[in-house]
Amino acid sequence: MFSGGIASGCLHLFPDPHKALLEINRTLQQGAPLVTLTFIWSDRGALKYEWARRRVRDRRRLNVFELAALPELLDKTGFEQFIAEARGGVVLFTVRRR
Repeated sequence: MFSGGIASGCLHLFPDPHKALLEINRTLQQGAPLVTLTFIWSDRGALKYEWARRRVRDRRRLNVFELAALPELLDKTGFEQFIAEARGGVVLFTVRRR
């Protein structure tokens, strides 16, 4: 079991982020922090354009998250204490394993 984790620049690449977070959770000690950097939909940057959003959705090779939906996803995968800082199309967040 690990006392902390970093999933920077990878959560958006997993085919099933829910399953990936469950596995990350399994490897962490209770109360261990996880720091993650990933993509979110934004009105800034390239993803503000509808054609760019369609391209990302159509290719299904990149998960782009709704910032408001992340706390629920993390709760369902065994994490708590969601703290996020969003900058344009990226978000840096921390959580703790329940």
